[in-house]
Amino acid sequence: MHREGSLFLVGLRNAGRAYNTERTYAGRTALYLSYCAHQRLNWAAVTVWQLSRFLH
Repeated sequence: MHREGSLFLVGLRNAGRAYNTERTYAGRTALYLSYCAHQRLNWAAVTVWQLSRFLH
């Protein structure tokens, strides 16, 4: 569990987003935050190069 991811999902829920939107974003958010943690990256300050490596 990632605190930032959980807060993001709460924000989606509070904004009235659809359940499927929250469900889809949950997995993708967890994947991104886990990648950043594994690579020891600050999730909020990645470079374009680092984001590109994540996507590939």
